[in-house]
Amino acid sequence: MATIVKPIHIPVQSAVFDFMANNENYDSSNRYSQSKLFVDMFVQQLAKRVDHTQVIVNCMCPGVVMTSLARESPWYLKPFLGVFFAVKGGRTPEVGARLVIKALAASPQSHGKFMANDRLTQVPLMETEDGFQIEAKLWKETLEVAEDIIPDCTYALSN
Repeated sequence: MATIVKPIHIPVQSAVFDFMANNENYDSSNRYSQSKLFVDMFVQQLAKRVDHTQVIVNCMCPGVVMTSLARESPWYLKPFLGVFFAVKGGRTPEVGARLVIKALAASPQSHGKFMANDRLTQVPLMETEDGFQIEAKLWKETLEVAEDIIPDCTYALSN
């Protein structure tokens, strides 16, 4: 989540997944960062339910990592992607992997937190009333979807 998302308001009566699936609400320039935000929100809710003395739950983003992810991109986009990685200062995969390992071995102070570019970071939207509402709805909806696929799979997380 190197890029912080624009404020998003999902009406109270709307389900998060339904709102995001509605073409009228689609913003291609922001969808990737919104998905990263939702992962962070899910991790926040998970951390509230997991004892940090047993397991540390955090979320991390290593920033731009120069992988071969774009290898399947159309030929006309490849020069732009090369410039993007150069300008953004993309990390090597080895450095990106070190940041992932560092998050895995982080202290209890990182429990429920977001780590970006090797630092604990706050996501402003997640400290707002809208953010709290979206986070709670996202948790509930995700567990419902999981239960539809694998009944009773969320038993330990449902409190």
